[in-house]
Amino acid sequence: MHFSLLPADFFPCEEWVKLGGMPFEKGRLTLHKALRLHMLPPLQTGSISYDEQPIHNPGSIQSRGVLFAFKKPEFIFLQVSENTDDHLGVSPFDLLGKPLTALFSASQIKKIKDILNNRFAETIPFKFILPIGTRRHSFDCVLHQTTETILLEMEPTLPCRSTSIYQRARSISARFRNMFDGQSLGQLAVQELRELTGFDRVMIYQFDEQWNGLVLAEDSAGHMPSFLGLHFPAADIPDQARKLFLQNRTRVLDDCLTPFAQLISAPQSCLPEALDLSSCSLRSAHSIHIEYLGNMGVVASMTIALTHNDKLWGLVVFHHATPRKVPGELRQACQDICQILSLELSAIEERVDYNYRIALKSSQAKFVEFMSQAENFLSALRGNRPDLLNPVRADGVVLSFNGEYTLFGKTPPQAHLGRLIAWLDRQEGYFCTDSLSSVYPEAKAFRAVASGLLAMPILLAGQKNYVLWFRAEILHILDWGGDPEHVVTIDDQQKLHPRRSFALWKQLVEFRSLPWRQWEVDAAFELRASMLGIEKSLRLGETNALLKQEIQERRSIETQLHLAKDFAESANRAKGVFLANVSHEIRTPLNGIVGMAGLLLQTDLSVEQHEYAQVMRSSGDALLTVINDLLDFSKIEAGKLDLEQIPVDLYLLVKTVVALLSERASSKHLTLTWQIDPNVPRLVLTDPVRLQQILINLLGNAVKFTENGKIHIHFAMLNALTLRCNVQDSGIGIATENLQHLFKPFSQADGSTTRKYGGTGLGLAICQQLVTLMGGNIGVETSLGKGSTFWFSVPAIAVIAEPPRILEQDNLADLKTLQNHGQIRILLAEDNPINQMVAQRQLAKLGCHVTVVSNGQEALEALAQDEYTLILMDCQMPVMDGFLTTKEIRRQFGHKKHIPIIAMTANVMNGEKQLCLDCGMDDYLAKPVTVKTLGETVLRWSLTSSQFLLENSGNKSNR
Repeated sequence: MHFSLLPADFFPCEEWVKLGGMPFEKGRLTLHKALRLHMLPPLQTGSISYDEQPIHNPGSIQSRGVLFAFKKPEFIFLQVSENTDDHLGVSPFDLLGKPLTALFSASQIKKIKDILNNRFAETIPFKFILPIGTRRHSFDCVLHQTTETILLEMEPTLPCRSTSIYQRARSISARFRNMFDGQSLGQLAVQELRELTGFDRVMIYQFDEQWNGLVLAEDSAGHMPSFLGLHFPAADIPDQARKLFLQNRTRVLDDCLTPFAQLISAPQSCLPEALDLSSCSLRSAHSIHIEYLGNMGVVASMTIALTHNDKLWGLVVFHHATPRKVPGELRQACQDICQILSLELSAIEERVDYNYRIALKSSQAKFVEFMSQAENFLSALRGNRPDLLNPVRADGVVLSFNGEYTLFGKTPPQAHLGRLIAWLDRQEGYFCTDSLSSVYPEAKAFRAVASGLLAMPILLAGQKNYVLWFRAEILHILDWGGDPEHVVTIDDQQKLHPRRSFALWKQLVEFRSLPWRQWEVDAAFELRASMLGIEKSLRLGETNALLKQEIQERRSIETQLHLAKDFAESANRAKGVFLANVSHEIRTPLNGIVGMAGLLLQTDLSVEQHEYAQVMRSSGDALLTVINDLLDFSKIEAGKLDLEQIPVDLYLLVKTVVALLSERASSKHLTLTWQIDPNVPRLVLTDPVRLQQILINLLGNAVKFTENGKIHIHFAMLNALTLRCNVQDSGIGIATENLQHLFKPFSQADGSTTRKYGGTGLGLAICQQLVTLMGGNIGVETSLGKGSTFWFSVPAIAVIAEPPRILEQDNLADLKTLQNHGQIRILLAEDNPINQMVAQRQLAKLGCHVTVVSNGQEALEALAQDEYTLILMDCQMPVMDGFLTTKEIRRQFGHKKHIPIIAMTANVMNGEKQLCLDCGMDDYLAKPVTVKTLGETVLRWSLTSSQFLLENSGNKSNR
């Protein structure tokens, strides 16, 4: 491969035209003459000394904050930044070698120790208020715990209108979902981020396979030059810097002109002179990077990593010509926006790749169909050359069979093929390249038609044959931000300096075709397999009957693999996986929201605070309803929703539903009444969960769409085997023309209804499908402006049996009794820090003693050292997940005692509970988990734990 570099002023930019492999003239100077004047060797942008500069342990920090280093258990300041006097009013030498009490209060030190002991809050910002002089100052703090030491970063809290920022961030994220191509999405992102942050220039920088960068999108103020569309060599962001971006994804330099604050060590400190500051946001920058930014005219910058499948995809780069401080809330909002941007960009790329693979599959199916009907393999292959190009998107193809060549499209002259085949015979397996001349110099002679080669050997009757796919040379020009050959220079003192100029450079790339993508290579292998199979069938001389049968079977399989059905099935599977992942990812943080809101409501709050907490919990419950609706709809569509038939106390079920919605009705001053006719049996055989779900949906809609008046629920028997329920309201009613859409998914009677009342439009659709599955009917009687009566009827057989014991909502007296006789000891296996904290606090409310571990291996170690009443087990954990851990517990400790194990997981898709039970767990709790639900479960299983009861009756004195 050869590169030719021309400065931007050699040809005016508008004079560069699309090149198609032929020389062209512009005035009196041909392009090929220009290239001969400026031929350069291949790019060598990397510099070993440049890439090995120490950037993770610079020995200094940015002066906007302070940093302390200490160790456990002494908690003595062992290393301090030299600028403590500027921010805290105390000299660093007054702190070095002193305990933390020299600066922090007892409560602040306790908070530091609690964070370090629990580990769930590490790297999560918190605030300290410190008296400095006559005033109290707020600092944003973060702890980092490494194998060497503990680092504490402190930055003065900057004022920020956090409410408006997060509202704006949510609005930006919502707009991302409406973009369907990466270019438009990137441009929208940089425009919104620059307006949000006020930086002079915001760019999205995408890496290629060699880690060269391309400015994909840009928005900048008029006084800063544009880099849009320019490439930058990989050495501009060396390998170690890219690795740091995966570890610490946000990098802020608020003022490159201000000297950095050095770190000072205490005498005889056991710490290394240069601490690893990889995780620290205050970490200073190397002088090469500062000089690089200065050459760009940049004084302040912020960089946020964009990732795809946990790999670095690119960067969002913020530049400013003057110093600029970024408040913590603004940083966090930008991080959240960029995280969503990463997901959206990944989704767009995957969608484009998926559509391309589907197109290849379609071309391959046509080829196989044609070949499968042939009577002579080679004749059919030679007669089907156009279809042989499409499955791998080639410009030309050569069939080399039995020493004979068949050519089609753009291929090398036949005179060159013999030597090329002889050279391929010396290679192993298939061969693929997008620069044939770089490994086979003779290919320069036919580079215009064959710079790319995909060679697939086919062994037939003991002879090696080939299918050779070729791609033509694509001459293209790369625009570089500066001369990529001169990334760094070394002065007389052997000091490295970055390039000074970022002026436009033009680079002509020759001797290359479009690269072969992996699924194109896979398509070639599949075609080879099909050829071998077809040829073998023909060579064995099967009878016409067998051949026709095989053709029919092949056609049947190919029909099933038709593009539309293949796409639909793939989309359906993708939807199931997507819903499962979204449900898990939402339920995990939602467990923290709902759990913390519940705990907060049990504390002493003002009226205003109680209202806020209640709104937060109600919002979490509403979000959980949306998630459950989506999952139920998906299960119903997939035919994976199973119904139960068990005795149900109808009176208790209705009472429970009314109690759930009575508070919401009361807040709107609505009268909520219910009636069950005397001839309705108390116990009926039905599915209680689905019957309750239908009733909650209908009653919830009645409360939502009724502004004043009353709501009445009435149960009656249509006949001896059919139960009917009416839910009557005095609400807004429904127009006749809108009734046809009422029970359709993702729709509501009127668009204004969604805007005013919210909702997914799934509730009534789910009700209809559930009622249908139960063998019943559902309908509505309505009058616009006068109200509606939704009704449903389902089979309900009267039974004579005792209903199952149900704990009253707030009755935890039995649990308190157990607590009085001895402490309930619970082992919590959970890797998510927030969910650890929520469960700990909930269990503490219940009077339980909790031991927290982060993975299955730690759980086994804890069980070997102590005894527990029961175990709460998350299913997805690192090192060893909950399923394997449960099996190991039963294997290692089952012969001694049976400890109840309850799954507490965000996985709620169909069959998940059975997986938990099959591996040896005793019960299943779906996140989010409330204190009430958790308390009832702990009570039930604590009562059945014989080991627990034995310990509390016989060994109570040892506790």
